[in-house]
Amino acid sequence: MEGAAETVLLRRLFESGHLSVPDRRRLPGQVVRASVARRMILADLIRIGWFPHDGALQRGDAGGEYVQVELAGTGAGIVHQNCETSFARFTHRAREFPRASQAVDEYLRLVDGRLDGVRIDWAA
Repeated sequence: MEGAAETVLLRRLFESGHLSVPDRRRLPGQVVRASVARRMILADLIRIGWFPHDGALQRGDAGGEYVQVELAGTGAGIVHQNCETSFARFTHRAREFPRASQAVDEYLRLVDGRLDGVRIDWAA
């Protein structure tokens, strides 16, 4: 099914953290295929500069909990993570990787298990 329909579903899952049951059934094997997710995320980074969403999310308490990837002007990738450090208190962390593809892999590792029960198939 790789193509526009799969990437639409994956983008929705990564942006919202949720897919309806009928949409899950439309995913091949009902999983996120890592190879497809990597290509989609890298394409969005090249086109928009951020994934998910089209720009930086708020940092600290106002941003809530999230993980996001940014493409730096040098081609490096930056993983932004807003983490809950105590009840309703959030701290922003950023980690830079020499290549955007490395940042995408780290992003996928960080969100694996947090995608509404849809797992990432690393072999696919």
